[in-house]
Amino acid sequence: MAKKAKEIPDIMDFNYTELTALCEHLQQKEREGLRFKGFERNMMVFEPSEEREIRYSAVIHTTTFLLKKDFIAACEHEGWEYVDTYKDDLFIFRTEKDDAEEIITDEKENFRTVVKSFLLHPGFLGVSAWFFIALTRVLTHSLSDLIPPLANVGLIMWITALATTAHPILTSIYDFIKWYIKAKKAVSNGDRIPFLNLSQKKKKKKENSIVEAIIGIIAAMIFAFVFFGYTSYDSVFSVYFILIIIVIEAFCFAELIYSRRKKEEKKSKKLTRSFLSLVAVAVALSGIYFCSETAYKNNAEIITNRYEIPVTLSDLGFDDADCINETEACETTRLGQFYWFSSELNSDDWVNIDYYIFKSDIPIAIKQYIKSIEENDVLAKDETKSYQWDAVYRYVAGDRHSFLEEGYAVKGNTVVWLRWSSYEEKSETDFFDVAYDKLFG
Repeated sequence: MAKKAKEIPDIMDFNYTELTALCEHLQQKEREGLRFKGFERNMMVFEPSEEREIRYSAVIHTTTFLLKKDFIAACEHEGWEYVDTYKDDLFIFRTEKDDAEEIITDEKENFRTVVKSFLLHPGFLGVSAWFFIALTRVLTHSLSDLIPPLANVGLIMWITALATTAHPILTSIYDFIKWYIKAKKAVSNGDRIPFLNLSQKKKKKKENSIVEAIIGIIAAMIFAFVFFGYTSYDSVFSVYFILIIIVIEAFCFAELIYSRRKKEEKKSKKLTRSFLSLVAVAVALSGIYFCSETAYKNNAEIITNRYEIPVTLSDLGFDDADCINETEACETTRLGQFYWFSSELNSDDWVNIDYYIFKSDIPIAIKQYIKSIEENDVLAKDETKSYQWDAVYRYVAGDRHSFLEEGYAVKGNTVVWLRWSSYEEKSETDFFDVAYDKLFG
């Protein structure tokens, strides 16, 4: 029994505006002694064969299952050998006859079919889907009126994802529109559709790969700058995240610069390139690590002790044994740090304080946060006493049986927003005095 020839897979990365390039690719493989066998999901499968000149034709044809056999039979009658179909609409044929007529002769109808199939192609819609998922997530996180945007970890992460997915989809749309205008003009003049050839395909792919690699590296560096040393999540996760991105991008650049130069290239050169890529990764990662380590040491007290809240009801005169203290949220980045703490009395008399601390060295972020507070509460500046804060704004209501206080205090790059309600009398201790001593004392 003859041994089955080894099959060689190759990714199918040709879209429906690159049919000429696809045919040239298959023809080039034939000259190298690899015959196209067919498709397996998103892969093209080749098998070793004798080197020869073969002419290929890639045709977009939408038809019913019953008419598919008739279409193939008609092509075979004209001297074309049917090979396989991709996604039920891309038919691959080949022939050794130089004088075999083109399968498609009605270019206007062919143009409409290609355009429709391209727009409905799973690959194109898939990239679009990722883009719109990221866009939707960004909009969803933007609606949060509690967490400031610069401290909103989810928002910034999805903006990063949106930025990295925007280029492929926008490039795909731009390339399609450019091809559409050119092809429509050619068809109107009675010429054939100008599908991209292999040389144009390689040039476009190289340019796009370079841009995407640069965008990926910039996004990774921004991610590292914004989160490392400030995030409350496990720092090991962050290190691995950036390491994976940098490794991918480093090898992407290595592939762009050195890929497939010569088959006889020496093994020593390949090892040198791999070593240099790893050195570049190590240097980049070390720089990120030391920068983040410095920031982490400066912020470690809050990050590592996030369940020991700064101000509790016990600081305001209540029994510490009856206090339930929680950190409700901890969203921190280099651009802004947001904390939501709560403390309530575990007794029949309900007493609760919720307060939010926002810190940022970006003045406009502080102003915007104060504006969002004032949109929620009608507050007046408290001038009844001299505070160490730059300013204190508050609203107080109630009697000896119930109490409600809302307000905020500002000190430099820090804003503390308080909401206090209870069925008991107001404490004699001023919350903002205690908060100042805890945060700045």
